[in-house]
Amino acid sequence: MSYQGVNPYDGRLLHTFAEQSDEQLEAAMAPLKPGDPMDPATTLGPLSSEAALLTLVDRALAAGATAVIGDRRIGRPGSFMQPTILAGTTRDNAAFDEEFFRPVALFFRVADEDAAVALANGSPFRQEVAMTRKRGTCVLGGLPPGEFPVPSFDVVANCITVRGSFTGTRQDMAEALAFAAKGKDHADIELQPLPAINAVLDLGGA
Repeated sequence: MSYQGVNPYDGRLLHTFAEQSDEQLEAAMAPLKPGDPMDPATTLGPLSSEAALLTLVDRALAAGATAVIGDRRIGRPGSFMQPTILAGTTRDNAAFDEEFFRPVALFFRVADEDAAVALANGSPFRQEVAMTRKRGTCVLGGLPPGEFPVPSFDVVANCITVRGSFTGTRQDMAEALAFAAKGKDHADIELQPLPAINAVLDLGGA
């Protein structure tokens, strides 16, 4: 995104960008067409069961989130739910880390770019650890500011190793890439087949 010389952390600009993003998200979700999932014209299929319909959304709303659009079932046969956008979902709301598997999007407002990166990486970090095989290694690179909660029970029970780099800043990374683009640096790249990924990660931490 180009700010054309404008301070990217100016509150007015961030507010305008958030409003535009909210409107674009609403415009993208509103036309979704419910129907038979086998019909190519259908863009919004039914949920697996009636019980799955609103449980998570209702719980998120009860914990302080607000519905920008949707949050209700569609009045037609089948377990169909309106496309829904939830705003104001805080970290103490269970919805912050849950996967809805429903036509639900979470909309967040943040103070600056670093806060946006930290917010975006908070939940995926838990997912990455959860997907790591037993006795495997989870490698973190380009860590932004912020805290990343570790599911300690899973890490210990599955003998998972968590590794990462905390040296430098995001500005350092941008300067290093610019340095390389000028031909003042050289990267040694070695291609390896995907099945060798575990061996590669082990060598990276040696």
